[in-house]
Amino acid sequence: MPKNESCEFRDQEAQLAMSLKFHFRETLSKIPLDMALNAMAKTWESCQEDSDNDKTLVCSRETLERSLQE
Repeated sequence: MPKNESCEFRDQEAQLAMSLKFHFRETLSKIPLDMALNAMAKTWESCQEDSDNDKTLVCSRETLERSLQE
């Protein structure tokens, strides 16, 4: 991925995180992490133009938790 594209995605990631926290803080504080991540994955998949799931990355809970701590 080109560097400028990576920066663009980082900005979008930050915007999404802020939006989720602002709009869904109460819900996110009450549900388990795996449930929140599952909902996010399903939402992401429903937004993809392609009907295939080739873009879906499956990783372990530990990997997801490490990523969230960064």
